[in-house]
Amino acid sequence: MKAHQTHTLKTISHVIAIGVLCWLTLFTDATKVIHAQTYRLPVKSDSTAAKALYDIYAQSNLRLYVSASRTTIHPGEMVTITAALLNITTTLTGNVIISGSIQAAHPRFNQRLVFNDAGVNGDAKAKDGLFTAQFTTPANTTFPDYAVFIEARQGKTQLRDMLNIGVVPDTLHFEGPITSGVYDDDGDGLYNSLVITVPVSMTKRGRAGVQAFLFDAAGKYIESPYNLETLDAQLGPGTVPVRIYFNGQNIRKHGADGPYTIQLIILTDPSVSMLEVDSMRNAHTTAAYRHTQFEDSPLVFGAGSDALVDANKDGIAEALVITLSVAGANPGIYRWSADLMTITGTHVAAIFGQSALDAGTVTLRFDGTQIRTSGMPGPYVVASFNVSQIKGIGSVNAKEQDFWDLYRTHVYSLAQFQTRSQ
Repeated sequence: MKAHQTHTLKTISHVIAIGVLCWLTLFTDATKVIHAQTYRLPVKSDSTAAKALYDIYAQSNLRLYVSASRTTIHPGEMVTITAALLNITTTLTGNVIISGSIQAAHPRFNQRLVFNDAGVNGDAKAKDGLFTAQFTTPANTTFPDYAVFIEARQGKTQLRDMLNIGVVPDTLHFEGPITSGVYDDDGDGLYNSLVITVPVSMTKRGRAGVQAFLFDAAGKYIESPYNLETLDAQLGPGTVPVRIYFNGQNIRKHGADGPYTIQLIILTDPSVSMLEVDSMRNAHTTAAYRHTQFEDSPLVFGAGSDALVDANKDGIAEALVITLSVAGANPGIYRWSADLMTITGTHVAAIFGQSALDAGTVTLRFDGTQIRTSGMPGPYVVASFNVSQIKGIGSVNAKEQDFWDLYRTHVYSLAQFQTRSQ
């Protein structure tokens, strides 16, 4: 079966490749110039005229921009193709003609694309220079890809481009509107996460993965988490709400107020090699949150001190105690862990504990036997420190933080620390 599928895909790719070659060779006397993934050809003419047109085009500022509302669709669904011919230095003058075609592995599914700039048939605004065409895949199609060819002409200059539309089985697709909200997991009045809920329709029992791309109001990227938890859960059949959590700390650090937009959201089927089965652009806009409403990184570590502990006064230390100052902690208990290393990165000792931090200090007591056993003399470095507030809940916990290279100790010899036999 797999060999048959491979042969079929190779055949389809071969047929489409032949179609592309035939399409490009319609203008036999033309000179091809490739720029920014756009095929640009002067119109058909004799060789002298073709050379003249090439010389004109080599200095041209015209650019053909092409996009699709979706690059993967299900059988029977519609995709909107938008094309624009622009002059990158001056206002474009003169009539522009844009046309196109759809080609599949079987010629009976080929068709012409009719573009318009009249504000009808999917075109958002009349005479704005953005030409629109719509294409609906046959409901019973078995072809995985359709090649879309677009050409734009102004005067004697003609530009061409192409894109592919993938057709995937309708096992998963987005269903219904996206909603959004915020969570304050730890009750401190700041939002730990911004969450969107995406209804996903499933035609059979399986798994689904969703990735969403969050942008601010100015169109600047914030983050794009992938819902791994959904991949571990058995869903469907039917419509299931899938949630994507955006970390409140990242939104706070980004520094821009809302509303925030989901400019792209992608649905994948992990049972078919993470196949992208659905996608939406400009999918959702959130409420106008302020970035200061989201959780900040409150902990700030300052100066510290270190000292040996010799409780029995035998001149050999049972422990190395490092005290660090900390500011910005909320009331409550924090769980923390720390790693002590040499300045060259060799691990020496580790410690785990929990305490309140709002008093302004945290005390790390490293066992002297661990230090002696490591065989590494000081100075030592608190190389990593992980801390999280215990009362925080949920998979996105803004209280969990990692800090690196917080403090460097004095010089110590191994003989200053106790051994296991002592």
